[in-house]
Amino acid sequence: MKYWVSLRQTGVLYAEMLDSLDPIMFHEPVGGVFEWVTAKDSGRLLANVCEENIPEVFWRRIYNIGGGEKYRTTNYDFMRWTFKAIGMDLHKVVDLNWFALRNFHGQWYQDSDVLNDYLNFRSGSIEDFIDEFKENIPSKMKVAKYIPSKFIKKFVMEREANKEMGTLHWIKNNHQDRISAFFGTTDLWRKIPTWEEFQLSEPSKIPILLDHGYDENKPHSELQIEDMKQAAEFRGGICISETMEPGDLSTKLQWCCAFGHQFKASPTLVLLGGHWCPDCLPAPWNYAEEAKKNPFFAQVWYPHHTKEEAHFYGEHIIKDTEQSK
Repeated sequence: MKYWVSLRQTGVLYAEMLDSLDPIMFHEPVGGVFEWVTAKDSGRLLANVCEENIPEVFWRRIYNIGGGEKYRTTNYDFMRWTFKAIGMDLHKVVDLNWFALRNFHGQWYQDSDVLNDYLNFRSGSIEDFIDEFKENIPSKMKVAKYIPSKFIKKFVMEREANKEMGTLHWIKNNHQDRISAFFGTTDLWRKIPTWEEFQLSEPSKIPILLDHGYDENKPHSELQIEDMKQAAEFRGGICISETMEPGDLSTKLQWCCAFGHQFKASPTLVLLGGHWCPDCLPAPWNYAEEAKKNPFFAQVWYPHHTKEEAHFYGEHIIKDTEQSK
């Protein structure tokens, strides 16, 4: 296909988003980040991509949808604002140790402006959304401010955390796969402090750029087989193909990963999309072993798995975990 595009959707804001709760709300660390986009702006984006004036260079690429700087928040701030809008104090209706320490998919995007430059879909800010949210609170939520916080905590919020996909359910039933993925260890979960001890570290606004294993200063039209071989080596594997047309990022090449799996994939998928071996990266997730052999993947694995995952929750935990290593 000549005209295709992959638009990777971020978290979507809409007025009724708290109309129904879900245990996934506790999968996101309180110190995690989101770059939101509204449902209205997402719709405008899809309408604009259908216009005839979209340039040829837009197509056959992969983009991150994001609202930009005006829609970047920490999970903690966003929860405080939305809970306050419906008359609740976040600290009184949930406990800090109900929230995971790692491995949710929230991001701020260094490159989300690129898509807006093409499609001009953004409007407003997170503050505008909170104002709209206040005006459109579902009727059943409007009574929350009249209900004692202890009741809401016990019979609404804690019930969500104890559902099968809830964090408290994993702890109580010793689901080690989930505990490992979201907390590291049960011991780290036990060390999560109370709200009174909580110290939020503000996330850096300076982008951290990954190394992709090839010369990214080259125009795409000049990329050739040597760049593919460098990229494959940086992922712990090899590019088996010996030739490619310079700049042809859509024709599939033959690759082999560090574990000996051979597969076909286009340079677009590997270099621009972040994909790699289809046998290694799906479930059952052997990420620790993958990181040992794949320097590209190690860049995002080790920062969250060698310091332990409690850096959002106060320096006393960091000291505890460093002493235990």
